[in-house]
Amino acid sequence: ALAAANEDRLTLSQIWLRRAATVAPSPAALAQTQQDYAGLRSLNPWRTDIQLSFSPSSNVNGGSNDIYNVIDGLPFVGVLSGDARALSGVTATADVRLSYRLAETSQARTEIAGRFYSRQVFLSDAARALAPDSENGDFAATFFEVGVGHKRALGDTIVMADFDIGANWSGGDLSTPFARLSFAGSVPIAAQWTGSAGIALEQRWQGNSGQIGDVVQTLNAGLAYQLDGGAQIAGTVELRDTQSDSGNLRNTATSLQLTYVPGEQIGPAEMVFTLGASVTDYPDYAIILPVPGGRQDVTQFASAEFAFVDFDYAGFAPVVTLGAQRSDSNVSRFDRSAFSIRFGFRSTF
Repeated sequence: ALAAANEDRLTLSQIWLRRAATVAPSPAALAQTQQDYAGLRSLNPWRTDIQLSFSPSSNVNGGSNDIYNVIDGLPFVGVLSGDARALSGVTATADVRLSYRLAETSQARTEIAGRFYSRQVFLSDAARALAPDSENGDFAATFFEVGVGHKRALGDTIVMADFDIGANWSGGDLSTPFARLSFAGSVPIAAQWTGSAGIALEQRWQGNSGQIGDVVQTLNAGLAYQLDGGAQIAGTVELRDTQSDSGNLRNTATSLQLTYVPGEQIGPAEMVFTLGASVTDYPDYAIILPVPGGRQDVTQFASAEFAFVDFDYAGFAPVVTLGAQRSDSNVSRFDRSAFSIRFGFRSTF
């Protein structure tokens, strides 16, 4: 590791330090290795974060709980195809982030960054029986973006600005190229209290034609409180408005999320608990006929993450996340629920 660092091969040196952590002869030696790694990370303009996980789920496609599509206020009932119903299986995800620091001072940092995300689905035998014409790739999703960001300290206030371009693929087909401009900031507002806020504007294009598509505006605000003993509780509210030429895509959404992080490790694991809800309104939604009053979806979700840091290897600890989600809608096609358990890894230093 030292030889690589002396040759300014900082990323290679970090790899060697992770290997050294696996054979550290004592806790003191491990702590020194972690300190050396942190020092190299601050010097290295390149940063790479990789998250791999797989997750058995009762609903890998976001399908409906019911076989019928009932619309409040309309007299007819539809029958859903197999691929529109909840299908069980396993999802595998890869999330890779790469950034390069262009400039840095004691007050500011500018960097370019890219992200690649891929979600692959493997249907269960029961799902294949329910939707025999569906293939795993029909439910795959891919996301890619690249952009430039600037972060600056103005006294105790931290402000950030980012510009990103990217695209989404669904089922292997290009769906929505986009460009996004966002601003965010955080500031201590009282003892143990921190406030945050952000705003973003995103322009999307239609993947098939390249024509201008939806415009998404997002506003969020958050508040975090540091409890005695190191625990933290945080809340975030987000407002999102999507303008589209399609009435079925035009919507407004409000969401609330609460997060609790215990101040100390519990047994072999560090934990994070999340609880939230959202309400989404589609005022112009139609299925042959306009839905009376539009479509409204109400979603509740919760998760519990357990990072088993006592069982790390080379600075990577196994992570298990339990998740549950339920949506209720006046269009029963969107009544859905999902339960999942995700297995992955995260860096401990």
